[in-house]
Amino acid sequence: MSTPLGIWVLSSDGNFDTVHVTTSYNWEINNDYISSEQSTFELLDNGPIVEGQFIIAKRLHTADVIYIGIINAFENGQVKTGLMQTGLNYDIIMRPGSGKDINAHLAALIKNNNSKNQPLGAVSEIEVDGDASAWSYQQEDAVKVKNMLSYFTHMFKKYRNILTFQLSSNGISGRLSKSTKNLALKNNSIDFVDWDVSVSPADTGTNNLIIYSIDSTPTVPKILSSWYLTRGGDLTQSIDDNVRVPVLSKGVIYESYKDDETGEIPSYQEIAESELKASTYAHEINVSIRNESKLVQFADFNSIGALATITYDNTIYQSVLTGWTMKSDNAFTTFMFGNVRSSLSDLLEDE
Repeated sequence: MSTPLGIWVLSSDGNFDTVHVTTSYNWEINNDYISSEQSTFELLDNGPIVEGQFIIAKRLHTADVIYIGIINAFENGQVKTGLMQTGLNYDIIMRPGSGKDINAHLAALIKNNNSKNQPLGAVSEIEVDGDASAWSYQQEDAVKVKNMLSYFTHMFKKYRNILTFQLSSNGISGRLSKSTKNLALKNNSIDFVDWDVSVSPADTGTNNLIIYSIDSTPTVPKILSSWYLTRGGDLTQSIDDNVRVPVLSKGVIYESYKDDETGEIPSYQEIAESELKASTYAHEINVSIRNESKLVQFADFNSIGALATITYDNTIYQSVLTGWTMKSDNAFTTFMFGNVRSSLSDLLEDE
């Protein structure tokens, strides 16, 4: 039996006027922060719906919003939509940089680049939530044109900070934050089915970062700090702490992380976090959880960026929740963990 959703379509002119209200009995929601897959809704009746308007999906007879998106197309009664953050799918000028507050950095990017003609032009309120945390970004070129959505996805993979949207007194507002939830799953319940585990050890790639001074020369390297990634995905400065050997090293110049505006440079550990830790979650683990499960609540798992401890066949994986998929005729929701997707488009994406 299909589960119906209440559908509200709002204008994109900044007033967020209600354009159409209807019901959908046949729908598929893809809330995937890595791949940004489209969602689809077949509407019970048609209305003055056009590309660029906003769509709200709620459980019938409740205030429970499960999806907010941007309409990409409307044809033959079917709406195709993208997550709100896909409204950042345009190019900006990017430079290497670093700072002490990644949320403030990302908010400034939106504020300074998001004009009224952009898909998110109507969303003027972006809240910064949570404690400040350091960030750094490096690229080969001093100045480069980069896709903003790709940049936000890249920073999410490294730091788990996400851009989400919610209904507010002003219509729709955004929030930059990092989930503080910790999830636990084990493949020992009939509520957890269709496991798909594709995992490589966290340190199969680069597992050693050497931070050099700019005064280094080829024959006289000046090493300021050296860090390792353990087999368990933790940072250490001791090669004896369960580190794979021989190591695969990467070198960086400490002074290159200096922020042009503030003059600040991250600590050695912050640089190591930025350059090595993301590979801890370089895997793909999918599991479907019964919607009516008494073991877990959907609200607990509807927190993209939450850390997760996954036990599968007596092996423990440290992971991060990066997406979920829900369908109208399916009694299970598929949750996706890890920052890797096996689709060709994601494999080819330029980070």
